[in-house]
Amino acid sequence: MTTITEQDMHQPGTMKTVVKAFMLCFALTVVTGLLYPLAVTGVGQAIFPEHANGSIVTETVDGHTVAVGSAVIGQSFEGTPFFKGRPSPNKNPAVSGGTNYGPLHPDLKAYSEEMVAKWQALKGTTEAVPLDLVTQSASGMDPHISREAARWQVSIVAKDTGISEETLNELIEAADERGLFGRHHYVNVLELNLKVKALMTQARQ
Repeated sequence: MTTITEQDMHQPGTMKTVVKAFMLCFALTVVTGLLYPLAVTGVGQAIFPEHANGSIVTETVDGHTVAVGSAVIGQSFEGTPFFKGRPSPNKNPAVSGGTNYGPLHPDLKAYSEEMVAKWQALKGTTEAVPLDLVTQSASGMDPHISREAARWQVSIVAKDTGISEETLNELIEAADERGLFGRHHYVNVLELNLKVKALMTQARQ
């Protein structure tokens, strides 16, 4: 490995080269470590402020606006009467990720069969369960389910909340989001459940 000795430092042009290298390093540090992040942040805040700040979803509680989650990060609604999202080992975005199991992995097959049995027992049926209710997304943090998966849960949620199936289907249609080229229909589970919660609150008043 070549090193610069004290004698080399006294050679003509050596000090000038070192200074140029230092200035270049300093300039790149300022551009890539300060100016570029500031520019990207500024553009994001100016054009897409909601997305740049985390797509935070809020609700009003006792006259105060409270953050209840993000529209782009799935939450677990297990143990609640609300609609459920895609299964996930946990809903912690700091440790997101799928299992990486292949389609023929025995553990994946066993897990999917367990989830199918669970959903069919909840609904009291043997009909096919939508795929996204029994499989994890690649990140494990998908905030959406298909419109079909939401509709499949309507009778379960109606039983647990006391809200009519007709009303729940109307909420699903109102929350419908179109995928790429409008080919697929999705529902944000958190936003849908906030509407369900609002109806439950109204019913108690």
